[in-house]
Amino acid sequence: MTTRSASIDYLTAEATRGRRLFVVLLNNQAHPATSDVSVDLSKLSLDEPTVVGKVSYRDARGRTHALFQDMASWSIPLDPFGFALLQIELTRAP
Repeated sequence: MTTRSASIDYLTAEATRGRRLFVVLLNNQAHPATSDVSVDLSKLSLDEPTVVGKVSYRDARGRTHALFQDMASWSIPLDPFGFALLQIELTRAP
């Protein structure tokens, strides 16, 4: 996973059944930032071919935003010293 920004820290977690990824993004700056997040599924230890399904993020105010799933990366805006929780659902490849 990459964020393409040195001022954005992140933590990742995978659901126990491997069908959902979580990424916590943290802006360590005193001004707003945008994190361009990309995930390389080949780096995950999945038992079967998998593609990205539903993608969304929750901002620091608790609002959920849907994102386009057919993209290779997603732009997530972050408030000063803010955070966001990115949720990536995984599905079996056709």
